[in-house]
Amino acid sequence: MSGKSRYRTPPKSPKYAAKEGPFEPIVIDSSDYAEPEREHIFTIDGVEYTMPVTVEPALALRVLEVIEVNGEAAATSFALHEVLGEDAHNALKNCKAMTAAQMMAITDILMERVMGSLESGN
Repeated sequence: MSGKSRYRTPPKSPKYAAKEGPFEPIVIDSSDYAEPEREHIFTIDGVEYTMPVTVEPALALRVLEVIEVNGEAAATSFALHEVLGEDAHNALKNCKAMTAAQMMAITDILMERVMGSLESGN
């Protein structure tokens, strides 16, 4: 694949754009984190597999690091495992009936959710 990623790159946030003068530090309280709801993304042999409705932006940053060091394919594999979890990831890896189009649809949905987390303000 060429050096250009097919996934969105995070835009600069106008809310926190550089301004003249002092700025207020961003305060993050990790106790505010709550596990997100999950939604159905695919089914294999009658078993439904889910992914989070929202993905924390920290995961998107980790995915960007993997892209930088190991490339987009490695980052996609990393994101699939992180977002879907061990069972769903193994189900995909071992599903011989899955088509390339189905795999592409699943990865596109998942990566848009992951990289979109940087845009959504979550």
